[in-house]
Amino acid sequence: MAQDNKLKTIVYLFIGVIIALPLLLSISGLISPMSEYQEDTDNFTIEKNATTVNESYVYELEYGDSLYDNDAAVKNLILTNETDTLTETTDYTTNLTAGTFQLKNTTATYSATNVIANYEYQSKDYIDYGFSRTVIGLIVGFFALAILIFVVAKILGIFSRENI
Repeated sequence: MAQDNKLKTIVYLFIGVIIALPLLLSISGLISPMSEYQEDTDNFTIEKNATTVNESYVYELEYGDSLYDNDAAVKNLILTNETDTLTETTDYTTNLTAGTFQLKNTTATYSATNVIANYEYQSKDYIDYGFSRTVIGLIVGFFALAILIFVVAKILGIFSRENI
């Protein structure tokens, strides 16, 4: 009879962990945009006049799935043409608050047909306050700790009928 209870406990713990792991991963996926910058890559066709790059054309970053005017902060913007990395102030200018850039008419920009933008941005759900981001980031850790305590308590028999 005691052997059956131990086997039942092991099965319950295994099923609990199998259910808890995807739950932790989904919670982590929901929390990530709130507390971390997201990465994205956009590909733009360079707007050209007959002999020069159109320096007045403003390219807008897409921030993941779609454009939005949340004035989300962008950082680590790196522009490349088909072969080389472009140089800020020489080949292009940026407005990272608005998520835009403008190309200048240089050899690196005119000789290419596309420009690729790699950058990090704040999603719509990003929390501006550092303390709040820290607390949100701890949620997954608290859930993992609660699951660990439950598993250890079950193994030690704290929740057995004799102890209640």
